[in-house]
Amino acid sequence: MKKSNTNVAIIVVLFMLIAIPLSGCGGAPQSAEQVSQVALSTQTASQQQQQGPAEPPVKPLVLPVKFQIDKSTPRFMAEALEKQKPIIVFIYKENDPMSETVKLSLKSALKSFDSSKYIILALNSEKPEHISGLVESLGVTYVPFLAIIDGTGTIIKEYAGYVDELTLKQAIFNAVGGTLQAETTSATEASEAETDR
Repeated sequence: MKKSNTNVAIIVVLFMLIAIPLSGCGGAPQSAEQVSQVALSTQTASQQQQQGPAEPPVKPLVLPVKFQIDKSTPRFMAEALEKQKPIIVFIYKENDPMSETVKLSLKSALKSFDSSKYIILALNSEKPEHISGLVESLGVTYVPFLAIIDGTGTIIKEYAGYVDELTLKQAIFNAVGGTLQAETTSATEASEAETDR
């Protein structure tokens, strides 16, 4: 009887040694995808240790905020700010569908405004000479990116990603001091014309 109790104890211990590690925190990966994700996450961690700490991500700005000119500010940006006109900064990626869509919205919105009332800077994100010194200053977090700066140099609106024409038109209207070019007859002019008949 002592031998059978000893055998049972050995079997229970062996079962526990095998079963517990397998049932641990989620067990072993179930698919090739999970295995590759585990391998990649391990590889990424070791790569990060070799490369050192990552740079902190760019933080979006809390608006409105004055644009701060410093030694990293591109000359073209400093010159545009000196003119004390509203500035529209459009940062895009070449051949990117989202950038193309926002560019079309911006072009349509700008048709309503006198081009002498604002400055537009269209900058390719893939050309460092275009955006160097602006990413941090504007808080660029995603491309396409639009920033609207008023005539005092205050960043009043920013859009990362998609933005529609009407939203842009309102933001530009606010920045240029509410001066729209007459595209069509306004509702009040139309109603006045009807009452004159």
